[in-house]
Amino acid sequence: MSSTRSIVLFSAFKLLVGTAALQVLAQLLVFVTGIVLVRELTLEQYAFYTLATAMLGVATTIADSGMRDAVMAQAGAVWREPHRLGAALAAGIAIRRKIAIASALLIAPVLAVLVMRQGGSFIDGALLCAALIPVFLATTMSPMLEIPLRIHQQLKRLQWLQVFSGVVRLAFVLAVLLIFPMAWAVVLGGLVPQLLLNARLRSGIRELATLDAPRDETAHQKITAQVMRAVPGTIYYVLVSQLSVLLISLFGTTEAVAQFGALCRIALLMSFLLAVFQLIALPRYARIPARETVQLRRVYLLLLGGLTAVGVAAVAFTWLAPSAVLFILGAKYSSLTHEVVLAVASGALTVISSALIGLSAVRGVVVSPFVSIPPGIAVQVLLVLVLPLDAVASMFWLSIAVAAVQAIASVANFLRGLTRLKPAG
Repeated sequence: MSSTRSIVLFSAFKLLVGTAALQVLAQLLVFVTGIVLVRELTLEQYAFYTLATAMLGVATTIADSGMRDAVMAQAGAVWREPHRLGAALAAGIAIRRKIAIASALLIAPVLAVLVMRQGGSFIDGALLCAALIPVFLATTMSPMLEIPLRIHQQLKRLQWLQVFSGVVRLAFVLAVLLIFPMAWAVVLGGLVPQLLLNARLRSGIRELATLDAPRDETAHQKITAQVMRAVPGTIYYVLVSQLSVLLISLFGTTEAVAQFGALCRIALLMSFLLAVFQLIALPRYARIPARETVQLRRVYLLLLGGLTAVGVAAVAFTWLAPSAVLFILGAKYSSLTHEVVLAVASGALTVISSALIGLSAVRGVVVSPFVSIPPGIAVQVLLVLVLPLDAVASMFWLSIAVAAVQAIASVANFLRGLTRLKPAG
C-alpha cells in the first residue's frame, strides 16, 4: 500500500513539474513579448497599447461570462464520448459567438474615446479599433477549443501549441517594432498567431471531440442558465476590474497610463500560477463525484492554501527587492518601487480570486450577485472618495479591493453550498 501510494505521489509530482516547466516556457514567451513592448514603444504609444489591451480584456471577460467553466462542467459528464463532447462544445461555441459579436460592438467606441482623451487623434482611435476587433473575435474561440485537451488532461499537446503560438507572436511583435512601432500595428500583429493557434487546436482535438456534431440542446440550456446567473457578476467584475484603467486614463497623464500598463506586466507574472492551476486543478476538480463532499472540501482548502502561500512569497520578494523587479521594465520605470509591490499584490489576489471562482464554476456553483456586488461597490466607492485618482498606486489599491471581496464571497458561498450536500457513503 505504501509503495503504491509512493508511486501515485511520484507520478503526480512528475506531472506537476513537467506541466509547470512547459507553462514557464509558454508564459515566459508572453512575458518577454510584453517587456519588449514596454521597452521599445514610446510612452504615448504604450499608453495607447495599454488602453487597447484593457478593452480586449473587457470584451474577452464579457464574451466568456463563466462560459468556459460552464462548458467544462458539461464536458466533465461526457468527456469519454467524442460525439457528446463535441455536441456540448458546439453548444458553448454557439452561445459564445453571439456574445463575442455584441462585445466587439460595445468596446470599439469606448476605446476610441479613451485614446482621444489621452491626446490621440480620431485616426489613432479608429486604427486601434480596426486592429482590435478581428484579434478579439479570433481570441474568443481558443478557450472553447482547448476544453477537450484540458478535460482529457492532454496537457503537453496543449502547452506545446501555446509555446508555438508564443514564438510566432514574439516574432511578429519584433517584426512590427522594427518596421512600424505603432500601437495599432502591434495589436494587429497578434491576429496571425491566434488564427494559427485556432487551426492547430481544431486539428488536435478531432480524435477527442466530433467537431461537426450538432449542438446538445440540453447542454445548451444548462450552459445558458449558468452563464445567465454569472452575467450580473461578470458585468460588475468587468466594470470594477477595468475601473483602474478608466480612472487613470480620465484623471491621469499619458505617462501615468503607461506606468500603470508597464506595472501590470509585472503583475502578469502571477498569471503563470493561474495557468498551471487551470490546466491541472480545474479539470480534475470537475471530475470528482458530486457526492464526495469531504474530498471536495479537502481539495478545495488545500488548493486555496497553496495559492495563498505562493502569493505571499511573491509579494515578500518584491517588497525586499523592488529594484531587481523593476530592472525588467527598464530605466523609464525605475522609480516605481512602492507601486511595484502593490502591482504584485494585486496580481496575486487576482489569481487567487479567479482560481476560486473557477473551482466553484466547474462544480456548477455561481456566487449570487446580491452577495458579492454590494460589498464590492461599497469598498470601491470608499476608495474612490479617499484616494488620489491621478496616482498609479491608487489604481492598484482599487484592484486589490476588488479581488479580495470576490475571493471572500467565493469561498463563503462555495463552502456553504457543500454543507447542503450529503456525504457519500
